[in-house]
Amino acid sequence: MTAIWKVTEADILSRGEVEEIWLQLCLRSARSRNARQSRVIFCLAAFCGLRVSEICGLRLCDAKLTIPRPALEIRPQIAKQHRRRSIPLWRLPTALACLLDWKARRQEQGACPQDYLEPLT
Repeated sequence: MTAIWKVTEADILSRGEVEEIWLQLCLRSARSRNARQSRVIFCLAAFCGLRVSEICGLRLCDAKLTIPRPALEIRPQIAKQHRRRSIPLWRLPTALACLLDWKARRQEQGACPQDYLEPLT
């Protein structure tokens, strides 16, 4: 039996609510690993529209950030219905800046391209 989800307008965040959450996340200490991790997870979900399974399965090599039109490549193994898709980050400057910073920090920690973008620790 398939569950039927009834989504009402009250269940969906408004643009103002999303912006307020983002502002609150940005006001947290920039040195705090938890705050940076919360920002990148919120960014991937709210700005890029990724599902939890996609966020958890995203690898550093999936974040194509230094090409002329930066994008996130969602591999079929982690995508819904196993269909490859691409998120154009060049249209999302806030998300692009957040992911550039996060990817640089992960690489500074010695992460390789096949490592997860967001290790949940």
